[in-house]
Amino acid sequence: MTGGVVDVTGLPRAPLALRLPPVGLAAAVYGLAVLPYALRAVVPVDLLTGLVGALVCGSAADLLPRVPPLLRRPRARAVVFVASSVLVGLALTAIATSQGVPLPLAAVPALTYPALSLALALGRSGLHRLRVERRRLSSAIVDRGRADELGTRRVRAGLHRAADLVHADAQGAAVHFALRHPDASPADVAGFRAGLVPLATAVRGVFDSPAERASSLAPLLQTWATAMPVDGDVADEAADALRADPALAGDVIDVVAEGLLNAAKHARVRAARVEIRLAATAAGPRLRVRVTSPGAPVAGARLRPGSRADRLGARLTGRGGEAALEALFLVADETGRSGSVVSTEHPGARPGRRA
Repeated sequence: MTGGVVDVTGLPRAPLALRLPPVGLAAAVYGLAVLPYALRAVVPVDLLTGLVGALVCGSAADLLPRVPPLLRRPRARAVVFVASSVLVGLALTAIATSQGVPLPLAAVPALTYPALSLALALGRSGLHRLRVERRRLSSAIVDRGRADELGTRRVRAGLHRAADLVHADAQGAAVHFALRHPDASPADVAGFRAGLVPLATAVRGVFDSPAERASSLAPLLQTWATAMPVDGDVADEAADALRADPALAGDVIDVVAEGLLNAAKHARVRAARVEIRLAATAAGPRLRVRVTSPGAPVAGARLRPGSRADRLGARLTGRGGEAALEALFLVADETGRSGSVVSTEHPGARPGRRA
């Protein structure tokens, strides 16, 4: 890698792999395509025989590349799929010839059926690549946004603290002074100005200690433990990261609070487990927060759009009869920077079986 550009010329290329169309789709499309001609040129018995032959042979050709020995051999699957499609085309040509169709027309299936099958497979492969690239782009955008959020977290926390001091403390003190001293003397004004000096000093020092929010989950867990059983499992390295970054701790506390509230409102049994782990990845340190409760969420359930947890990237999932609220946070390393490598976690990606 030179000058921030990665040299990919020496990287191995991924093997060519076709995304196979659904079983019987190519045969069904072929049958519908030739049906108008067959109705005029072929007797009903021969027409029914040809359609059944096309469906049976086409389905068998689609199932053949899906046999277990080929599941982990994408190149071999593609070769078997193409070869079986060619055999189906030849079989359809043989059926047409046996039914008395002239040879030039009888030879059409030998060409059109493999071409149709390959077109469907290539089309599905193209759509799959588009979905993958879209997820990668979405991941890169989200990762970049999280990195920017991490880089400005301290500044934003300092600005919030300064705003609180100016608008709450200073303005409140000014209103209170005006109400108590409608005809303030010079001595009263001097005393008021002297009282503002500590506030001004605090505003100037907000970036030295910008966040005063609690950096420990213990008070939150203890509060909820009075209403339902709460099991907290915070790894030591995760606790160190929370103590080192109070702003990060505030975001984590917001997500945990949302998860505990969901457990209290919607869980099959009012109980929750909080797990926080710190993991080193190729994209930099990641803090994983997970709040689980008994009972899978209803279909389509998700966080309220625009909520604090939703803005922080939390997502609601169901797994093994449990509901889980999960969130992933970037963590600054010792130099205060976050990883710039795109994370492998793609928002919106759903695990599915490859056809």
